[in-house]
Amino acid sequence: MTDDARNEDQFRMYLTSGKQPNDLGFYDYCIEAPNLKYALIIVRSSTTQDEQFTREVKFGLCVPNECKSTEDLKFLDSFYKNQLIYMGLMSQPMDPIYSFPRDDLEVLWQNVGPSFYLTCLIFVGLVVVSLIGYGVGKSSIGDRERISNLVEAIDEDNPSRVSTESRKKRWALFLYSFSVSRNFREIFTKPYKTIRDRKFDVFDGLRVQMISWIILGHVYLIAREYGQTTKLLKKLSMVGVFPYIVMSADFAISFLYFMSGFIGMFALIKKFQQSNENAASVRKDHNSVSTEGTDSSTQMIKIPKLSKKALCRQIFSRWLRLAFPTYFVIAIAMGILPFMTSGPMFMHFNINNVQNELRRNWWAYFLFINNIYPPQEEQGLYWLYFVSNELQFYIFVLVPSVYMYQRRYRRKLVIIFLICLILESILYLSLMTYLNGFSPMLTVDADNMFDELFRYPMGPVGYYAVGILFAIFYFEYQQSVSNRELKKRTAYRIIKYIGQSRRRYRKFQMVGLAIVVFLVFIRYTAFGNQTQRLDLSPQAVDFGSWPIWLNALFNGLSHYCFILALTLIFLPVFIGRLTVLRDLYGASIFRPFARTTLTLATFHGLLLQVIFFSDSQPLFFEHKDLFFRFCEVELLGLLGCLLVSMVLEWPFRVMGRLVFSAPQRRMLRLKGELAKELNTTDADEDIFGDEIEEEEIEQEEIDLVKNRQKEEEVVPKQKFRTSLNQDDDDDLSTSKFSDYEREENNKDKRLSEIHEETLESEGTQRFSQGTTDNDTGLKHKYKQL
Repeated sequence: MTDDARNEDQFRMYLTSGKQPNDLGFYDYCIEAPNLKYALIIVRSSTTQDEQFTREVKFGLCVPNECKSTEDLKFLDSFYKNQLIYMGLMSQPMDPIYSFPRDDLEVLWQNVGPSFYLTCLIFVGLVVVSLIGYGVGKSSIGDRERISNLVEAIDEDNPSRVSTESRKKRWALFLYSFSVSRNFREIFTKPYKTIRDRKFDVFDGLRVQMISWIILGHVYLIAREYGQTTKLLKKLSMVGVFPYIVMSADFAISFLYFMSGFIGMFALIKKFQQSNENAASVRKDHNSVSTEGTDSSTQMIKIPKLSKKALCRQIFSRWLRLAFPTYFVIAIAMGILPFMTSGPMFMHFNINNVQNELRRNWWAYFLFINNIYPPQEEQGLYWLYFVSNELQFYIFVLVPSVYMYQRRYRRKLVIIFLICLILESILYLSLMTYLNGFSPMLTVDADNMFDELFRYPMGPVGYYAVGILFAIFYFEYQQSVSNRELKKRTAYRIIKYIGQSRRRYRKFQMVGLAIVVFLVFIRYTAFGNQTQRLDLSPQAVDFGSWPIWLNALFNGLSHYCFILALTLIFLPVFIGRLTVLRDLYGASIFRPFARTTLTLATFHGLLLQVIFFSDSQPLFFEHKDLFFRFCEVELLGLLGCLLVSMVLEWPFRVMGRLVFSAPQRRMLRLKGELAKELNTTDADEDIFGDEIEEEEIEQEEIDLVKNRQKEEEVVPKQKFRTSLNQDDDDDLSTSKFSDYEREENNKDKRLSEIHEETLESEGTQRFSQGTTDNDTGLKHKYKQL
């Protein structure tokens, strides 16, 4: 090496090395030189008391290639430790940890394990199966051999098309669940299958808003722990309005639990409701839209029976929906993520914080117990705790509640059970805050705060129980139209009182909005007045100025107050008022993003790692920089998950509904040639299950309908004529009577038409259920009708 080349390398080493704590230098410029390599130096503290950097300090150093191992840099230990002590940043620093990111990446590529090839093979297989599923849906592959010659099932969303699901065998439905075209329609265009109520569309906008709020909070948490953060920057981050919106992102977690419990409980109650009134309401909600040349007919509904077997199938369907997206995230993290990018900190963080923990506890993620084991969180895919909580709450809280409420009719027992869970959650959150000295703001400086308040199921279970409780109250409010006994209950009276007038429900909305604003900005009294105080330690900055008992009270009750406040704001939508708010949050633009929130929630952590740790410099803890990173994560996450969910999430979600869940609703109609032969229009039939029991048409039923029509005709005429005799003006009476006669004649015509349509549809329905052996008798009976 010449002197000029040596001098150039020395100048490059000085230029690309970090000059101060958390300065990583210039990673890309250093590794461009063939004789140089980049070294990452991390110094951690052995204590968390009275220090400005409670986590760690990072340095970037460009060194010659002669440094083959980390032992060659051990002579720098005393230099870095003494520098931190002299600068007053750490009082008891530990020995520095050295790593060479570029060398680690090269070693990784040289020793590619089976996990990489297996993950790639899985994704290639999913793409191939998606194409096969598309072909199955467009062809006759997997069609049933026995297809009725009388009736055919039609697509409930498009009555002009024959239903594909009804004519496919079970194994064909398995492949058809992966069809790209079907999943695209499911995400972008098709309405919800479980609850056909436009009022529930407001949850689309709320889902997107809450998941975006959570991502914003995660951006700040990661920057606070791994970015360029000082005590002064922490203080400055508490100034203004925006920091307290970010600080309150934990409210979005509790509200997502609430929405999951509310929608899940209401959907299962509606699915398994048994009474005649409930069947009538389901028939009305699910009545198909009449199209040109198609008339709606008398409906007969068979409700799926609520049994332990049906609930077990529901649990399996739920597990199928949650499991495979989670397993794919784990596979990507272990097999593909290390090869996706490089950077000064990426390899060190990925190996020490992700790979090592997954290799030790991968089975806990697969069994969905990673929310309780290991007892102390060891990084890894820490954000997947919510999937385990969601599945456990569904199995041990929601399913028993549905069974006891709908099958055993133990309403009081269910309500007592849910209230006990809520009280337990409040007591647990308050007690853990008081005993551990937690802050009213979620901070990662206290290792066990996240575990105790959000990861372990004892705290969030109360939010889920509130959702189930509110679902019961709202279901009973809906059923009170046909059941007067429900109007005597307190929940119905409260809802009725709130929605009695526009002025009243707007007052309650203002109260809810005031509570939300109060909860978000009340923490300013704990953190906003600390910018002028210089004697505060970083722990005091994170802890705030409230006494510990007030912190415990806030952490125990604030999330429930937030749920109640948003309920007051959106309650008018669910009682049939304030359609503007419903149209705003239920806009079609939110639908595809709301249906992919599970994919976004599971994958956004990997996206954050790639964006944060592949940068040449640690993220600067400043609002503009952090908000720009949030927009980057949000945009890439929303658009990317639309594509990923069509291959990863929705195939298993559709499979759980078509293959493993309870029998689905079908719409049947007479085939075209048979309808022409009988001289009638196609009749849509809306049912649950696969069969409808046959009933013969009795002449007594026809006579009963005629007698009821005559009674309805006589009573209003007598009343009206009595009123006419009391009128002094004969001309006016004559005109009124003639108008009344014309109106009655129109009613008579309409009643006769309805009567004929009823008889016609009943004959069509019974005829469609007949066998080929008695076709002639049924035709003769239908012509007689």
